[in-house]
Amino acid sequence: MDSNRLDELLRSVLKVHETEDQLIIGLDFGTTFSGVAYAFPNSNKPDLVSILDWPGLEGHKQPKVPTVISYDRKDRNSFTWGAQKHKNERIEGIKLLLDVEQETPIYLPASNTAAELKRLGKPAVDVAADYISAIYKHAMGRIESKMPADYLQMCQKKFVLSVPAVWSDKAKDTTLKASSLLAIIRQ
Repeated sequence: MDSNRLDELLRSVLKVHETEDQLIIGLDFGTTFSGVAYAFPNSNKPDLVSILDWPGLEGHKQPKVPTVISYDRKDRNSFTWGAQKHKNERIEGIKLLLDVEQETPIYLPASNTAAELKRLGKPAVDVAADYISAIYKHAMGRIESKMPADYLQMCQKKFVLSVPAVWSDKAKDTTLKASSLLAIIRQ
């Protein structure tokens, strides 16, 4: 069976179990700070809920968390992110790494991000995917703590990832690739 036929078959099987209940998750992947909000748009006036509690900011409610990641020197798959305590070099401006032709804003501190990426042996798109994956998993954990797991499982999930309108097509495409690496779409 060719892959197109298999895709069609899977889609038809999955449609049998579709529901009208939806969960929309929005990720503002920012240069310095990122945030997540969600809504269940099943009513006329759905509530938009921002994730306000983040690892490293316990006791402080904030709608955004730093867009920072730091990898363990011995295991490049292990990292801290956001406001967590970082023991190693911090990679900041992750979003800007997705198009090296974009200018670095003056408000970002000087860093050795290029050297850190080279040391890691990881492409920028993978670093962005790691950060987006971490913030997404945290957000889903917060959402799951407020809703029955069975209900969330059956909801159709839609994802919105913000990108600046002034970004180059290359930067937008690379951001999409980073988010696609997460397997968010497959969950």
